[in-house]
Amino acid sequence: MADNAIDTLQDALTLTVDAEAGYETMVSRAEPEFRHVAVRFREAHNKHADQLAAIITAHGGEPDRDGGVFSMVNRAVVSLRSAFDEIDANVMKQVADGEEHIIEALGKAGDSLPEGRDLAEVRAMQAELRDLLNDAPGQH
Repeated sequence: MADNAIDTLQDALTLTVDAEAGYETMVSRAEPEFRHVAVRFREAHNKHADQLAAIITAHGGEPDRDGGVFSMVNRAVVSLRSAFDEIDANVMKQVADGEEHIIEALGKAGDSLPEGRDLAEVRAMQAELRDLLNDAPGQH
């Protein structure tokens, strides 16, 4: 696999780990009607991080699961925001924007992969995130 493919997969993994960290913080602070949304996204990102890391490893790369600076910022923003109010519909717009970045990164990763199981997995991750977004309150 070309280094470009490993790089795009790592970019998607970093964003996925960052999002998972944000949802981890969000789960405990979300209003009851939004908590299930945060849990579902957190679980999806956890699963996707495992899948992306496995694909990177299978192709000779070394996945970095530490996340980026954004994971620290994401936790801080969610914590600060929730100090003033609980996670609610206002935050769902930010959630949707963040998920779109991840969907885009997965698209780039998929574009760098040849036809096969790995490409199908990456496309399935994109579809799962789109479905979760479509099911989220306030996203219709």
